[in-house]
Amino acid sequence: MAVAKRRGPREPHDVDDGVLRVSWTQYLKAKRPAHRVPSRLCDNNPDLLKKHMRSFERTSKGICNVCGRNTFTKCTICNLHCCFKDGPQMASVSCSVDLHNEKFFGLLKCDRRSIFGETVRSYRKPTVAEWRKNLNHIKKHQKKYYEEYIME
Repeated sequence: MAVAKRRGPREPHDVDDGVLRVSWTQYLKAKRPAHRVPSRLCDNNPDLLKKHMRSFERTSKGICNVCGRNTFTKCTICNLHCCFKDGPQMASVSCSVDLHNEKFFGLLKCDRRSIFGETVRSYRKPTVAEWRKNLNHIKKHQKKYYEEYIME
């Protein structure tokens, strides 16, 4: 007899204006991961962001965790598929930067699946309005993190 896969949120979470948002515990887990793995959320740490950007490699076909399009690159530190650039020029690295940006935490495909248990098929790239609402929510967590861990 096969065991049914569990669906739905795995931990308590915040619901803001009818949308599931990451809780403080989930934010803290992502910001300070165990086992000496570098955090994916590194937009405030230029050295760590450089390390992530240098780790991008060509791989088998996958779906970008930011825009939802097909891609052949992924961040090997995070082990997540993500577009690195649009063409032969290094004109746009927005997907790779957004993947590592705290302000997008909880909106990306990998977060919606692992944190909230949503299916991959229902994913779409967040709109500017969704991003702004999430930004306000994440700013509360950033402020608390700064007060508790940086100002020690």
